Amino acid sequence: MSAIEVLDVQQRQGRGKGSARSLRREGGVPCIIYGDGKDPLGVALERRVLERYCLKGDFYSRVLELKVGDQKVMVLPKDVQYHPVTDAPLHADFLRVSATSEIRVNVPVDFTNADKSPAIKLGAILNIVQRHVEVLCSPLSVPEKFEIDLTGSKMGTTFTVEHLKLPEGCRFHRIAEKAVLANIVQAGGGDEPTEAATEEAVSTTAG
Repeated sequence: MSAIEVLDVQQRQGRGKGSARSLRREGGVPCIIYGDGKDPLGVALERRVLERYCLKGDFYSRVLELKVGDQKVMVLPKDVQYHPVTDAPLHADFLRVSATSEIRVNVPVDFTNADKSPAIKLGAILNIVQRHVEVLCSPLSVPEKFEIDLTGSKMGTTFTVEHLKLPEGCRFHRIAEKAVLANIVQAGGGDEPTEAATEEAVSTTAG
């Protein structure tokens, strides 16, 4: 698990569309913290900070601490609304969690060492079926990512959820142990990967 990062936010005093527009003109984004049986809390986060985090692939599985004055609130990002033309973030929702909460997160699956696979070296492709796996865990034990090492993998090798190592205190959610994550197939035939999967496979092996 990666360390929980702390972001400074300001408690919002005003409410309504006028207050939100004024905040955005000043470079902020109105946000709401909700959940854990407590009243919703309106805060403001710097737009450039939110944009930087939104670009990270694990944003929605990353537990953060929002510092509001002397108080720190542990949260999980749940939703960001964007401007339809500029793609600038307009509003963000954060779910309040605690160390005793059980949260549901999508954890990315990273396939490594494609250059060390004999099959891929000979022109096979990695057909990726799922890039994320949903888990239930404590906010203090969210996996940063799962890794599958392709070293030595041969034609026809299939990678399933069983290949993933769960941290202590985590369990898979709504996915079977035998669920396929990826397989190595012959380019242009074999297991007949879908068009979308093939495009992902090409970009993966090319990198």
